[in-house]
Amino acid sequence: MMVKVRLYACCIGVLSLRKIAKRLEEDVSFKVLAANNTPDFRPISDFRKEHLEALSGLFLQVLKLCKKAGLVKLGLVSVDGSKIKANTSKHKAMSYKRMKEEEIRLEAEVKELLEKAEAIDEAEDRQCGNNKQGDELPKELAFRESRLKRIREAWQSLEAELARIAGKKATGIP
Repeated sequence: MMVKVRLYACCIGVLSLRKIAKRLEEDVSFKVLAANNTPDFRPISDFRKEHLEALSGLFLQVLKLCKKAGLVKLGLVSVDGSKIKANTSKHKAMSYKRMKEEEIRLEAEVKELLEKAEAIDEAEDRQCGNNKQGDELPKELAFRESRLKRIREAWQSLEAELARIAGKKATGIP
């Protein structure tokens, strides 16, 4: 399940573990891949760290397989409108040397992608803390008493604003 989720997330450009965890809760495609499991970002991170080398090789194999099957086109695509008659395409007919160069390039891209994902995760860990999702309630709202106090303060503020606008004494009903 973790492999499917990580691979799909990389394919659609979601590299942040916290964003992957959020998508597992909200996105139907992620839910289907994860069989409706919603692991926190930390187990996903631990899985990636533990299996980084194997994931790199697997991602490369998947790219090669998809390319061979014609499911993806890798590289820069640009159109200038030129029409040239040809029997074969330079991109379809590769020499062994060119295939090796392409494999090296793909390995570098996969490595760069995984390094970028790791850098994003480390930055989020520094920003949010090691075991925090990043969307937790602020400290003053985390406990019932302080949350009630904060709600009452906001209510009084709204009443005062309404009274100021209306130019009369607050009635208690904004």
